[in-house]
Amino acid sequence: MTRDQETEVSIPEIDRALRQGIGTADRERGAGLDILVHLVQARETGLQREYDRLSKVLPSTDPRLEGIALRLEAARALREEAAFEIARTSTGVPAPDKEAWTLYGLVRGAGPGLLEDKSVALADARGAIIAGTETPVEKDGRFLLRFKAPSRTGAEARQTPEVFVYLIDARRRAVYKDARALAPENGRITYLEITLPAGRESRPSTPPRSAATEATETPPESRRTRRATPGAPEAESPPRRSARRPAQPPEADAPPGGGRSPR
Repeated sequence: MTRDQETEVSIPEIDRALRQGIGTADRERGAGLDILVHLVQARETGLQREYDRLSKVLPSTDPRLEGIALRLEAARALREEAAFEIARTSTGVPAPDKEAWTLYGLVRGAGPGLLEDKSVALADARGAIIAGTETPVEKDGRFLLRFKAPSRTGAEARQTPEVFVYLIDARRRAVYKDARALAPENGRITYLEITLPAGRESRPSTPPRSAATEATETPPESRRTRRATPGAPEAESPPRRSARRPAQPPEADAPPGGGRSPR
């Protein structure tokens, strides 16, 4: 190729080609994952049918039933992971807002129906929910939140305010608190994935008990002084040792005159 045949490609053209390619790749990946989910669901249905049939004639401790149960658990985990990847693939990047901070992402690890009536909200360092930041979470876990960060001047401008993301219910109770501190900045876009811990995602947080409360709830058995149980025989106390000196044997009567007694 000679220099006359070379063509120059501008930066905007490269950027446009990359964006179009990424979008196509996401769609193709999502289509492949959707096929995988259907295949895993069919496999899961067959395993469940086989488990129900064998459980009628085999004891629950039979190794065959245990093996099918493990395969069922693996199939469900694969299906949930593929479904989450589909939701991640279909989550497009929102347009930036020069006047607000854009936070979007996914909540994963939630069971069926757990995200119903749940919202994502911002909280300050003291744990107080910032008014106007509550955003409902979709069924697949996606959320989009915009927050207008307050302007700071002087010494405050050098300090980056920190906020935290809470998952709250309809009563504004925190179901889950993400420990990562985020710095809101107007015009910026931030992506966040929230992974709920197993077994804790549906329990609203309650304030910790004070030491006085714990003291009043201490069971009587753990105290040093125990009361006797009605109807139970009392334990015999060990005999006390006497502080008196042991009795001395009686001395023989001395003969008159202080002499020795005859042998």
